[in-house]
Amino acid sequence: MSRSLGNKRKQIPENGETKENEKIAVEIKTFTSGSVVFNFHVAIGQFINYQAVLEQLEPDRKLFLAIPLDIYRTFFQSVFVKTVLVKQNIPIIVYDPQREENLKWIN
Repeated sequence: MSRSLGNKRKQIPENGETKENEKIAVEIKTFTSGSVVFNFHVAIGQFINYQAVLEQLEPDRKLFLAIPLDIYRTFFQSVFVKTVLVKQNIPIIVYDPQREENLKWIN
């Protein structure tokens, strides 16, 4: 598990809105240990906890959940996962661990 705090967004999100100077925090998940479902539950729980803390300490910072491309293309396409993300209002960043780059911002 790793977090990247103090970042500023420099890419255009999927919805086309540019927010060059938006303060963000990123919870990066690899989904490499155990079952994908278990990793998803842990990631969502941690995200909700971190978001609660950030709202108190840095209310102008937006938290994102970063997930690997292969997990996004498979597990994150399920109705269950999409429902949870929408219901909990969790924005995600899809990254490619091989190329070490962000591929997609989804608010």
